[in-house]
Amino acid sequence: MTTDWNEFIESLEGPDREWVNSVNLTALEKLKGDERERAIQLLLSKLNVGWPKVSRALGVLPDPRVRTALEAHLSVAQRSDKVATANSLLKLSPGHPAAIKAVKEGLASPDILVSDEALEAAEVAGKPIVGALLATGVMHPSPITRIGAIKAALSITGVNPSSRSWDHRDEIVGLARGDRDTRRASFVKLAQLMGLDLNTYVGPRP
Repeated sequence: MTTDWNEFIESLEGPDREWVNSVNLTALEKLKGDERERAIQLLLSKLNVGWPKVSRALGVLPDPRVRTALEAHLSVAQRSDKVATANSLLKLSPGHPAAIKAVKEGLASPDILVSDEALEAAEVAGKPIVGALLATGVMHPSPITRIGAIKAALSITGVNPSSRSWDHRDEIVGLARGDRDTRRASFVKLAQLMGLDLNTYVGPRP
C-alpha cells in the first residue's frame, strides 16, 4: 500500500488525537485506482454510523455513488453529522436544495457543535445562505456564533476578502454585542453592505 493510503487509514481509524474530528483529506484526495475504490467503499460502509468526519471526507470524492449515498444519508442524519453531510453534498452538487435547507437549520441550532459545522458549510453554500447567516447574526444565543455568521455573510457577498477578515469590525461587533440601538444601526449598515433589500427581507431584526 502507498504512503497516502497508510496516512488516510491512520487518520480514519488510528488513535492519534489529531484526527479525532477529521480525516487526512490531502492523503485521501491523492489515492488512485484500487486504493481510491477501497477508500470509497470503506467510507460508505461507515456513513450510517453518524460520524461527521466520515461525512465530511466523502465531499472530496466526486463519484456518483457517493452523491447518491450522501443524499440518502441526509434524510436520516442528525445534528452535526447532518450538516457535515450537507456540506459534502454541496461540494459535489452545488446549490442542492435539501443540503441548503439542512445548512440553514444548522445555523439556527443553539447547539454550538451544529452551528459551527453550519458556518463551515455556509462558505460552500454561498449566496443562497446569506439571509440565514444574517438571521443567525441577529438571533443566535452565542455571541461568537453571531460574529462568525456575520463575518461569513460579508465574505460570501464579497464585502470582506475572507470570513477571517475584521473589515467593518464596528458593525460586526455592534450587531453581535451592542445595545439595542447599536444593534439596529449595525444591522441596517450590514444589510446595505451585503446588498440586501430590507423592504423585502423577511428574516429577524434586532
